[in-house]
Amino acid sequence: MIIYCKRCTMGCELKVNEYEGNISVEGNLCKKGATYGKEEFVKGKRVLTFKIPIKYGYFDKVHVKTSGKISKELWENVYDLVYSLELEAPIEFGEVIVENILGTGIKLISERKIDKES
Repeated sequence: MIIYCKRCTMGCELKVNEYEGNISVEGNLCKKGATYGKEEFVKGKRVLTFKIPIKYGYFDKVHVKTSGKISKELWENVYDLVYSLELEAPIEFGEVIVENILGTGIKLISERKIDKES
């Protein structure tokens, strides 16, 4: 699993694997990265943010986020779902884009208003 470390400003790309109950972390440039990688591998859960392409708007992408934390087991499926969306302007700030992401009860909401090009 690839995880981007957020413990310091380096933003290392961590490669985290589990083999026979042991978790290994590669790619960290400091000790904090190893700890972060192991913690995220075991209990990673977070609000996910995306930039989704949008048609006919003043901007070509709209920022969206999940309304709650998504467990890491679902991240890939959520990415696939979100990047399969085809959105068209107008989009309102706070508009619900997906009502119930993968049965979690969590919504995908827009973080910006995008008007339609005239």
